[in-house]
Amino acid sequence: MSGLVGKVQRTLYHWLTDWRKNNILFGWIFVKLIKSAKIGDCIFHLNPKLFPLGYFSRFFFNVYEAEEVQFVNRYLPKDAKVLELGACLG
Repeated sequence: MSGLVGKVQRTLYHWLTDWRKNNILFGWIFVKLIKSAKIGDCIFHLNPKLFPLGYFSRFFFNVYEAEEVQFVNRYLPKDAKVLELGACLG
């Protein structure tokens, strides 16, 4: 019985911590109604054909690469010139 309880606990933990990152309903709302994401001072117009529908919920809840955005906001001055060469590779 403890194996089943552990599996249920892990499933609930995963659902409660990650439900904003892959939610089809909120992904659909984003794609159909919002259509663009603002991250910092940048606005992104996203093609709904590029990712699964649930992926767009990350933009709805503003959790897309939240740790990276926090790092950049904390350590880089607003007028810093940055050349970013790793998009979609990591």
